[in-house]
Amino acid sequence: MPDEFDDDSWLDDLGDWWQDLVGDKTLYLGLEGEWIYGLGVVGAAGFELDLSNIFDSGFYTTKGVGLGVSSGVAIQLGYTERGLSGVGRDIDLNINKLGINASADENFKYNGASLGYGAGAGASTSISNTTRHN
Repeated sequence: MPDEFDDDSWLDDLGDWWQDLVGDKTLYLGLEGEWIYGLGVVGAAGFELDLSNIFDSGFYTTKGVGLGVSSGVAIQLGYTERGLSGVGRDIDLNINKLGINASADENFKYNGASLGYGAGAGASTSISNTTRHN
């Protein structure tokens, strides 16, 4: 009778399958806001769940500058393809209580999206830097 249950290779296979599935994706939940009339400021803070390594999860802060006409504050739930930390570029649309955001990395490559619920109106684009605080 084979000792297939004594072999831990299935754990390695499971880990490889999970890494292939999630890559560097992260989920995040936080509070975001902007005050932009022509030129303005954006900011956010919350918790990031790193799906590829749960031990790399932690709190984050974001700060940056924006261009457009937009103001609002919202609770935001989003995801990223390649991690949340670093420089990002965003397009933000606030319609009544719904906020829709798409983000790109410093090379203008799509990196994720989020939905927010709160008070706001307008549209803007921004460049920001996100720092993780573990």
